[in-house]
Amino acid sequence: MSMGSSSKKLLVLILDAFSNRYLKHATYLNKLCYDNYCTTIEPLFAYEGIRTAILAGLDVRESGVWHDKVFVPQGRKELSVKFLKIFTAIVDRMSLNDFTNKVLRYVLFKIFREEYGTPHLIPSQYLEYFKTYKHTHKKVPDIFQVLNEKGIRVVWIEPKLTMMEEVKLRKLPKYFKQYDLVILKLNSLDRLGHTYGPLSREVRARLEYLDAEIERSFRVLRREYKGLFYIVMSDHGMAPVEKTIDIEKILSREVSAKPLKDYVYYIGSTFTSFWFFNNSAREEVMSILQKLRSYGRILSDEELTMLGISKELYGHLIFALNEGIVFFPNFFQRRNIPKGMHGYFNSQYDKPISITNIDIKHQIVCVSGLKFSEVNKVILKFFGIAT
Repeated sequence: MSMGSSSKKLLVLILDAFSNRYLKHATYLNKLCYDNYCTTIEPLFAYEGIRTAILAGLDVRESGVWHDKVFVPQGRKELSVKFLKIFTAIVDRMSLNDFTNKVLRYVLFKIFREEYGTPHLIPSQYLEYFKTYKHTHKKVPDIFQVLNEKGIRVVWIEPKLTMMEEVKLRKLPKYFKQYDLVILKLNSLDRLGHTYGPLSREVRARLEYLDAEIERSFRVLRREYKGLFYIVMSDHGMAPVEKTIDIEKILSREVSAKPLKDYVYYIGSTFTSFWFFNNSAREEVMSILQKLRSYGRILSDEELTMLGISKELYGHLIFALNEGIVFFPNFFQRRNIPKGMHGYFNSQYDKPISITNIDIKHQIVCVSGLKFSEVNKVILKFFGIAT
C-alpha cells in the first residue's frame, strides 16, 4: 500500500461491558447482528491485557500484560510518591463516595505527574508498592504504530463523561474526514452495570438510548461514506453480583502475619494477589484461603503459566473468586458495593460480542467465536497489512 491516507474507512465501536445477553434489548444492533457476521468473543481473564490484545494482537502469554498495576518489591522511594501518599490519604478521607474519590485522585495524580491508569482506590499506604504498567512499557508495537508507518491515520476516542458519548457518536462523520480508522470506546454501560447491576432498569434504558444513537450515526455515515466498514464489539460482559466477601477483615482477624511487613496484597474485585516476604506468612495466608473454597480458589502454578500471568509482577499467589461473588471492599470500590461485575476466571454467565460487515469467517481460529488478539489481525488485514 502506498504512503498517504487510505481510501478505506473502518469504524471500531467498542461498547464497554455490552453482554451478548443485551442484544435482545438493542433493536438496531440486533438487526446488524442478523444481517452481518455476528459472533461472540472468548472472555479473557485479564484487564489491561484485553486492551493490549486488541491493540497489539498479543494475548497475555505473549505480551506479559495482565492488569495495569504491577508489584514493586522494595517499594518506590521517589520523594514524589511519598508526598502523593500523604495527599491521597487526605483526599480519601474527604470523599463522600467512590466516584468523587476517583475524580479527586485523578486530579492529584496529574499534579504529581503519576500515571493513574484504571481508576482505582488503592489504599494510600500501598501506593508505593505498585506502578502503572502498559504494553508500551515493553515496547510492544501496537496498531497505531503499525498503521501510522503505512500512512494510515488512526484515532482512539474515549469520552470520560456519559453525556459526551452522544456528541462523539454524532461527530463520527467529521472524524472520518481526518482519519481512516476511528476507534470509539463508550464506557457508560460498564459504569451503570457496576452501580445498578446488568438486569437493572438503568442499564436497560441506556441500552435502548445508545442503540437509537448508534442507528442514527450509522445512517449518516452510510450516506456520506458508501464504502464504510465497521466492527461493533465489547470487551467483556457483566454478571449480577450475588454475594460479597471482606478479605481484609478475614486476614486482619485470622492471620498473625502483618500486611506491609510480612506480605503485601492487591485486592481486585474478582481476585486477590499476594506477595510474601517470608514463608511463614505464605503458609498462614494459604491456610486461610483454603478454607474459602465456597467463594473461589487459589490458582495453580500451571494455571498461571497457561494464563500468562507473571508471579513476580502480579502475585506469588492469586485467589480467584467464583462468578457472581466480589471482594468488598476492594482496591476499586471502598464505599459502594457493586451490583454487577466482570473479569472472572472461567466466566460462564455471558460473553462479549462482535458484529462486522467485513468478511472474516476464514480468519477465525476459534470455532466458538473470536479471540481479542484476532480483532487486531482483522483490522490490519483490512488495511492490507499481513500479520
